Amino acid sequence: MSVEAVQVRSLGATRTRWWMLGLFSLMYLICYLDRGIISVAQPEIRGTLGLTLGQMGLVLAAFTWTYAIGQVPVGWLGDRFGPKKVLNVLIAWTSTSAFLTGAASGFGSLLTARLFLGLGEAGAFPVASRGMQLWFAPSERGRIQGITHFFSRFAVAIMPLTAGALLLAYGWRAMFYVFGAIGVLWVVLF
Repeated sequence: MSVEAVQVRSLGATRTRWWMLGLFSLMYLICYLDRGIISVAQPEIRGTLGLTLGQMGLVLAAFTWTYAIGQVPVGWLGDRFGPKKVLNVLIAWTSTSAFLTGAASGFGSLLTARLFLGLGEAGAFPVASRGMQLWFAPSERGRIQGITHFFSRFAVAIMPLTAGALLLAYGWRAMFYVFGAIGVLWVVLF
């Protein structure tokens, strides 16, 4: 029997596994909210920072550049150092990038914050999948993946309402600070 099979078997039906699933699901929700809230705020950001449509287009695309580039190396870090350590760093990183987005003073700082977010989220899903592999038996993994992916799609569904409400009540900068704080809370819980 493989080491992985022994680890999964020894876990049994513990509450800890389901707590971990809740945290993984929340992480998926946070990541999708963090990457998408800029679309809700982009008209206000453009106006406040005096950005052209071309500059805003670059800012919106910046996330995907570093996200794509970082997938393999950050996934390797998850294998090398383990999901817990790497996910804590990644979500702290994404929270920092949310704070930096809220504090942006111009095109350069906003672009940098979005590039930073892409790197932070790059390995989140591969590393979380590795963590789920350690916590759940192969016979449960399809259901577990379905649950976590539900939360990513749920984030897209609630983003206009949650981000929009924060934007209207407190402004676009506060919106990024609130979402960054949610990520910090996740790190504390994880």
